[in-house]
Amino acid sequence: MRLLKCFSVFVFFFYTQITFASVIHHIQYDQLVGATGIEIDGSLYQVRFVDSSCILLFDNCDETSDFFFTDAQAGLDANLALLEQVLLDLPSGLFDSQPELTHGCYSDILCSIVTPIGSVAPQLEVFPAVFLINKADQRSDIHTGSGSTFRASDFGLRNSSADTLTYAIWSKFEGSAVSVPVPASFLLFSSALVAVIVMKDRRHQYYG
Repeated sequence: MRLLKCFSVFVFFFYTQITFASVIHHIQYDQLVGATGIEIDGSLYQVRFVDSSCILLFDNCDETSDFFFTDAQAGLDANLALLEQVLLDLPSGLFDSQPELTHGCYSDILCSIVTPIGSVAPQLEVFPAVFLINKADQRSDIHTGSGSTFRASDFGLRNSSADTLTYAIWSKFEGSAVSVPVPASFLLFSSALVAVIVMKDRRHQYYG
């Protein structure tokens, strides 16, 4: 009976995780290029990881209105959602422990994902941004940013990209949460295993 209870708990949590999984990872040539269905404060978003430059991606990268998120807390919440929902070690790719699998990053040590959030001094090319640093050493990932501002001309952030840096392009996701169907083989296996456990338990009770 104890074994049956433990198995029932396992099946419950398995179905729960499968049924409510809403994030779809977009993968091209074994690289993570984006994701949809990311939940942040009750709303769904989508993100693309783009290997380009701030000036090309954010309409010259010189005004707050160029960016999707315009305050630090929103950007930090987005970064935390990336760590908890997107940058995971999955059967389709070890996107947490192998940072080079994220599009735009080519280093097996770390990947810095930049989300610009506004403009402080456009004439000086100084902008606030949140940095998510996904490291191969999973214990030291950073989602609160390595700095509160950056100069767009530094590190090629304005006109070119760096090997350890990619941009997160955010937008609202207009679709609905997607439920991942449970494989038929797992249903068959689960049913058979439950039957075996029940028969074994009844036999044990019968023979004392």
